[in-house]
Amino acid sequence: MRRMSFSRTTEAICNRTKTVTRRRMGTWDRLRRGDRLLAVERTQGLKKGEKHNVLAEIRIVSVKAVAIDEPLDRAELDREGCGHMAPEEFHALLRELFGGLAYYCKRIEFEYVDE
Repeated sequence: MRRMSFSRTTEAICNRTKTVTRRRMGTWDRLRRGDRLLAVERTQGLKKGEKHNVLAEIRIVSVKAVAIDEPLDRAELDREGCGHMAPEEFHALLRELFGGLAYYCKRIEFEYVDE
């Protein structure tokens, strides 16, 4: 099963409060509604012998392109696990993560698969 990293929002995944993530355009191009993934703490930088820390199994609800600076309400920030941030802070973080020239990103909505 494919793995998706949630290193910046691990706590929100563990609490099952995060249900949306934004990813750089050009990544996760084959992701479709219904796909199942393992949410892990991180996928890169593991030392030899280290294993992925699996946080949850998730199912994709929707994938769509959105503007990085689209207006966000408090509920959307909460779904992102970033309810403590102002919308402007979140937009600045996305621009930093995705490169200053990026205008769009992928909004991936998911649900947790009960074990």
